[in-house]
Amino acid sequence: MSSTDQLPRLYEGRSYEMPLQLKVGLGRLVQAHKPISTEWALAWVMHDPEISLRTPAQRCPKLFTTLFRHLYAERFGDGMIIKPNKTKITPTYRPASPGFAGLITIPIGHSIIDITVLKRPRNALIEIANEAMNQLDAYSRHIGRNDDSKTSLHAIALLPDAVVTGDAFPALKHLNAAVKPCFAETDFPAVPVRLLFKHFGMEIEEKLAKKEAVLLAQALEKIDIGLSPDTRFSGIKPKPTDDVVLFRLSEDAPTAPSSTYQATALLIRLSCMVSIADGEIAPDECRAMDTLIDGHEALNHAERTRLHAYKNWLLTHEEGSAGLKAQLDALTAAQTQALGEHLITIAAADGRIDRDEIQMLEKLYKKLGLDAAQILPALHSRATSGPVSVREAKEEKGFAIPQPPEQQNDRPIRTTVQELDQAALEKKLADTERVSALLTGIFAEAEDDVTSARAAPDSALNSQVAETIADLDPAHSAMLSALGTQEAWSRSELETLAQAQGLLLDGALDTINEAAFEQCDAPCIEEDDDGYKLDREIYEELLA
Repeated sequence: MSSTDQLPRLYEGRSYEMPLQLKVGLGRLVQAHKPISTEWALAWVMHDPEISLRTPAQRCPKLFTTLFRHLYAERFGDGMIIKPNKTKITPTYRPASPGFAGLITIPIGHSIIDITVLKRPRNALIEIANEAMNQLDAYSRHIGRNDDSKTSLHAIALLPDAVVTGDAFPALKHLNAAVKPCFAETDFPAVPVRLLFKHFGMEIEEKLAKKEAVLLAQALEKIDIGLSPDTRFSGIKPKPTDDVVLFRLSEDAPTAPSSTYQATALLIRLSCMVSIADGEIAPDECRAMDTLIDGHEALNHAERTRLHAYKNWLLTHEEGSAGLKAQLDALTAAQTQALGEHLITIAAADGRIDRDEIQMLEKLYKKLGLDAAQILPALHSRATSGPVSVREAKEEKGFAIPQPPEQQNDRPIRTTVQELDQAALEKKLADTERVSALLTGIFAEAEDDVTSARAAPDSALNSQVAETIADLDPAHSAMLSALGTQEAWSRSELETLAQAQGLLLDGALDTINEAAFEQCDAPCIEEDDDGYKLDREIYEELLA
């Protein structure tokens, strides 16, 4: 093995200058026209006195080195290529005896270049090291306050995915082993909430806090598993006695809902309320919702998968209309009318409808501000091959919907259940994508507000990165600055802000609030009902 192939040695501690052996090894690699491999780059970072290693790297050295390796490989592949420079290594020695004045230059036999004097490769390494430390900052702060919780649910949720391994975090390893067999028979297994928390040594008795629900979802993401309901996407928290539906996460899975997702999720939730109103789950109604999800071109694969899991959970849990009022109140007249028509299509998808479903439709029409008298005529319009029959709840024998007065003499009342014309149904279901697109507007407006709220802080950050707030790094400073644009925030809005800065939301809020405690003895932003509320006085004090 040649000297350029030998891996560098990581020395204990740091000195005011880089070890000579490391300089020589790096110089020989470049002179041999070989890339600076990940391990040589790591050694350079760990021993270069001009590269500052902050608390996260010192408190979590193994995690830092793991993350640095990952980020370096992502950026440079087999290694950074450096063009040979002219500066040579000139080792010096300062004798301890005062009889020898000054430094003594020691020849090393032949000329070896000193690449550590180059600014560009060092700056590249500094960028990667800073990114690694920023990603570990929230975890580092958490264990700094709670040293006994390095492998807790909260701690794991704050970690970047690249450093989470089964060996380092056995709770995740055991959880993965327990959950994996559940996918043998279905892509959407139902698993008890309490069972998931037990793997992290947590007993949830009465009520699941919103933060705990989010942390569980984030921890499961480390093993590429999603769960529904996910409060970040639906606003719904599962109860401790509930099951949740699991599904496989793809690499591009988002951590916050898009406006298209939110609109379609609203359609699915209302559709499920109608479908389960009679205590049964009709296959045709399920297929109608599946058609809506799978046929929606604006949804990506990850969003469709999450929506299928959400639908499966909703069909087995009567969640009621909690949290729907704000969304429904924001609808325009055209949107409410389109949504009402969609619900009629879902209710009639199996060719018959129960009184309980009629009552649910009437309830939802009232919430939408629509005239419930529209329901029966609309149901008849769906039945192109005969009338849709209404049956008593829990009974098989049904009776036909009374025909509108002008039609009763021309068309007999049917007492048998008629199948809907399949082509007509497919056309109606295709129209539901238009309904979803129409509803997207109410959520897109909220996204636009958040985008404009963060635009100014981002611009300021790009123009003068050196300006930071309350000793926070630039990313957290930018997010703190953006928080001041409004008093109340939803979780999805904050997720968007955090993602814009490459941060994990809960860790970012912890970091900002810790800075607020240090400076003001109070948090800057706290959970408030289903959202978050900014303390304007504390915020202004932080910026002062």
